[in-house]
Amino acid sequence: MNTQTEEQIKQAYDAYLDRASWIGKSPSPEVLVYTHDVTNEMVLDIWMEYLAFTEGIATEVYDIPIEALIEKMGSVALVDGFCGYLRGALDVYEESELGK
Repeated sequence: MNTQTEEQIKQAYDAYLDRASWIGKSPSPEVLVYTHDVTNEMVLDIWMEYLAFTEGIATEVYDIPIEALIEKMGSVALVDGFCGYLRGALDVYEESELGK
């Protein structure tokens, strides 16, 4: 059992972020074993669904070409929108019978 205080954990977390040692690294084989159910394809499927949804918003709601919307949004806003879309998908799953 972890006996660290919250302050010790916060300090260790801040030190870890300061080193930025997580940037550009691959996860360990152990992590991959424990997370084998979460695949790139799973995330890619949701990303593709989000892009189709975004295209529909552009063309059906705003009546503009998708290129114009994406150019106006920029890549950071597009990814931010994906995060919201993913959160919504997870909320629906958690409220469904499958998530209980």
